[in-house]
Amino acid sequence: MLLVVFQAMVQAVSLILHWLGLCVGIRALPGVKTRRWRWTVGSAVIAGVWLIGVFLLAANFFRNDVLPPRIPMALATTLLFGYLLLFSPAVRRIVAAVPQRWPVGNAVLLGTISNAGAHGLVFPFVLIPVYAVPRAFLIHSYSLIGLVRKTSQQPRRAESLHYGAEAAAA
Repeated sequence: MLLVVFQAMVQAVSLILHWLGLCVGIRALPGVKTRRWRWTVGSAVIAGVWLIGVFLLAANFFRNDVLPPRIPMALATTLLFGYLLLFSPAVRRIVAAVPQRWPVGNAVLLGTISNAGAHGLVFPFVLIPVYAVPRAFLIHSYSLIGLVRKTSQQPRRAESLHYGAEAAAA
């Protein structure tokens, strides 16, 4: 039982840290403040419901003796939903605005928290494929997409290396 409580705490802490990183991206959304507030609250509700739902379903719904196998279906459904979100221009802006140190730092922190020395811990198995793996896939994908978007954008005139050089030469 202590192991389940520890896993719940680790996942909750990592969820909060990832959500805080997402909030940095949400602050970069253009428009009125109420729009950003709705994105912030909505993302918190969705993330919390997802984690609580997986914990509630872990004991009975995700059993190995039922067909069709529900764990791969939950993994595929979560990834599909997460990648479909990228069709939204607002989600793409949020992903591009999240600093790269957030997903990378939350991955290092999660690995540090969840490792109990050389032996490691054995967590309740369903939390790994249904919650941790799809979240890791989505966060890494969003991070790479944000990185590609940032490197593919042309620098603005003020960001150019030669900005003001013609005035200095004159």
